[in-house]
Amino acid sequence: MTLALIDGAGAGRAERATPWDVGAGPVTLAAKGEALLVVARDEDVMMGRVHTAGLLGEPRALFEAGLDGPVAALGHDEGFLVVGQGGGALVGGRFDAGLARIGEPLALADGVGEASAALAAAPGGTWVAWADEAGSLAARFVPAGEGTPDAAVDLGAVARAGTGPALAADDEGFVMAWVDAVTGAPTVGRFDGMGRARAASVAVDVGPAGAPRVLRVAGAWWVAWSRVPSGEAADAVYVARLDVTGRPAGGAQRVSYDAGGAERPRLALVGGRVVVAWQASWDGDGTQVRVTTMDPGCGD
Repeated sequence: MTLALIDGAGAGRAERATPWDVGAGPVTLAAKGEALLVVARDEDVMMGRVHTAGLLGEPRALFEAGLDGPVAALGHDEGFLVVGQGGGALVGGRFDAGLARIGEPLALADGVGEASAALAAAPGGTWVAWADEAGSLAARFVPAGEGTPDAAVDLGAVARAGTGPALAADDEGFVMAWVDAVTGAPTVGRFDGMGRARAASVAVDVGPAGAPRVLRVAGAWWVAWSRVPSGEAADAVYVARLDVTGRPAGGAQRVSYDAGGAERPRLALVGGRVVVAWQASWDGDGTQVRVTTMDPGCGD
C-alpha cells in the first residue's frame, strides 16, 4: 500500500507518499484534526499507524488475531474508534491519538453480515450501524471515553431488511442509507438521537444499486450510489441531495461516464465543496480512481 495525500484544491502531494507492506485485505482511514489513522490487516493481526506532519508512525496491533477487516474507523474528540469483525461478531476498540487503548474492547453485536458496519461521529460519541446475516438493520451508540455503549436499536420497523448501511450524524440524530433487500433501491431514513425513525424511509432511485454512502453538509445531506443506467451494460455513479429532514431535494444526478463502468463511490467535504470519488474501469484489465467536486447547495 502507498499512502498519498491530497490537498484542499484536489492536488496530489506525492512527496509525502509512504509505502507500507500489508496484507491483501481492505484499508480504512480515519481523520482526527491533522492526524490520519491508517488501519490494515497485516497477516493475521489488524494494525494501525498514525500519519501526521508527513511522518507515518510505527505499526501498532489494535486487536488480537482472528478479526477480519478492518470494517470501519472514525476519529472523534478523544482519538479513534476502530471496528473489526470475526466469527460473525462485531468488535470495537477506542484508542487515543497515539493509539493507546481506552478501556476494554467492545462486543457490539453478534450474527453480523460480512463487512456491514458503518460509523458516524455524533455529540458525545459515535453511532454504529450494521446488517445482520438476515439483512436486518440495527444501530448502537458508543459514548466517548470508557462509557458503556447503549443497547442496540432494531431499525427494522422503518428500515426494511437491506445491505450496505452508511451513516452520517448531526446534533439531532443521524441519516442512514442502505440498499433495500426487496427492491434493490438505494434508500434513506432519518432517525433521532435515540435511534427512532422521524419519518418513513424513502428510495432515492431505482435498483439494483451498489452500497451507498451518505455525507452531512451544512443544512443538508448527500447520498451517493452506483447502478446500471437504462440501456447500458455497466454501472455509473449517482448522487442526490437531501434536505435537513432527510427527504430528497431534487432527483438523482449522474456524475460518472466511464466506458467500463464505475462503482464504490465515496463522499467528503473539502474546502466547501462536495468531493465524489469512485473506482472506474475501462475496457481491458484496469481500474483507476476518479474524482469530481460539486457545489453542496445545488450539486452543479
